[in-house]
Amino acid sequence: MNLKELLSESKGITSNSKEVKPGYIFVAIKGTQADGHHFVEEALQRGALWVLVERDVDLSDPRILKVKDTRRALAELAGLFYGKPSEELRVIGITGTNGKTTSTHVVESILSRAGIKTGLMGTIYYRLGERIYEYEGRTTPDPVKWHSTLRAMKEDGAQAVVCEVSSHALDQKRVWGTRFYMVAFTNLSQDHLDYHHTMENYFLAKARLFTEYEYEHALINADDPWGKRLTTMAKNVKTYGRDGDLKILDFSTDFEGSRLRVECEGRQYHFSSNLRGSFQAYNLSLGVLLGFLWGLSAEVIQEGIREVYVPGRFETYMGDGFVVVVDYAHTPDALGKLLKTARGLAKNRLIVVFGAGG
Repeated sequence: MNLKELLSESKGITSNSKEVKPGYIFVAIKGTQADGHHFVEEALQRGALWVLVERDVDLSDPRILKVKDTRRALAELAGLFYGKPSEELRVIGITGTNGKTTSTHVVESILSRAGIKTGLMGTIYYRLGERIYEYEGRTTPDPVKWHSTLRAMKEDGAQAVVCEVSSHALDQKRVWGTRFYMVAFTNLSQDHLDYHHTMENYFLAKARLFTEYEYEHALINADDPWGKRLTTMAKNVKTYGRDGDLKILDFSTDFEGSRLRVECEGRQYHFSSNLRGSFQAYNLSLGVLLGFLWGLSAEVIQEGIREVYVPGRFETYMGDGFVVVVDYAHTPDALGKLLKTARGLAKNRLIVVFGAGG
């Protein structure tokens, strides 16, 4: 029995046994904290139509089906259940250690200015225009929420959706079955080693977006050493950076905003934005390159990046004789770049208040 046949009479899909209702398909996932195979009996008692497992569970029930990879099965089922929404949208997936949130907001602003109704899924929220579907969920949600949110955005009029795609999500196949229009890589530095253990594993998880998924364009930061390596693994690559296909020629920033000068296909362009910080050179360049690949004019791109609001990303508040900057930086690389930028902008003392979870 194939997945389509399993779905023919199903009323829902879940990997949480507590959510199972009569007619649901329960998929047992071995997670980092709990193993769904321990809750198969509960799912059956709750009326599961089918239960998918990837190992023996010492239960005899005709509704239990064994598959090779339950994570992959869950994502494929979710995609089918919600009608493969990524095939009706232009989905942009952005991965990397730092810059994902700002880059997704830059892209959303550019496309929206071009008249393309664009949804956004990431660390802060899942949003389409003024409508918020969820606040502060996972950077990249589980497969059911991923595909259901794409479907909801499509039904609400979205033409494109730009998403942050985390290394955890790629390793756990949360976005499996997604057809991307463009994928992008920002950079790679130390983070999530409690999960991936080594930088090599961390990189290979990120690289899956470029080696295992369908897409038309790959945008890669050519100045990042891991990005250079990724260019040899991806297809249809366009790079950005000091030595990219979209070449950063000059960049300056202060509390008024940033100015960017780039060269692309032999022509130079000047852009300005309210975004502040030296790291914005790359976030803005990614957006500019994506806009050009989309076929947008430099004028439309400029309008898109002129005013971009990103909560918690070098968010500036002016006081009487002082400035407060709020930023989400939480990795060594991100915090270092943040402090370097702040020190360059500050005229007097720089006071840092830094908190860490754990």
